[in-house]
Amino acid sequence: MLIIIATATITIPTTIATTATTKVKNKMANRNQVTVRHSTEIAALYQKAGVSGGKLLEIFPQYSKASIYRHAKKPIGEAPAHDKRKENKGRPSKLTPKDKSRILRSVQTLRATDGSFTSPWIAVEAGVASKVSNRTVRERFCHAVDRKNTDNH
Repeated sequence: MLIIIATATITIPTTIATTATTKVKNKMANRNQVTVRHSTEIAALYQKAGVSGGKLLEIFPQYSKASIYRHAKKPIGEAPAHDKRKENKGRPSKLTPKDKSRILRSVQTLRATDGSFTSPWIAVEAGVASKVSNRTVRERFCHAVDRKNTDNH
């Protein structure tokens, strides 16, 4: 298939419909994520070359109809140069580095004074009881204990 866009010529092989893409786990496990390359190709074909949505579905059978039309309508100039999904670092931690060190310090203090203690006591001693849950305190404590045990071996 040969497509002429303004003064540029784009040649798109017919094998592009069978191009394998990486699967990303999401709510729709049976569908592939549209790659940046395919997204820009879909937009160019639809907007510049006038390829119909039905024809795009035939060219890219691995994507759903909704995905094809969503990417076909995207402005061409605003297409990202790279995949920004990889830049997401995830949910930020509720504990600051200072809070983490306070938890570990309070564990040492409680061991020296009481001997046995619970995670709510650790949170109160560290001053993070109103900020985080018991589970967060236990995860931080267990993570530090696991790291300490692995460093000694």
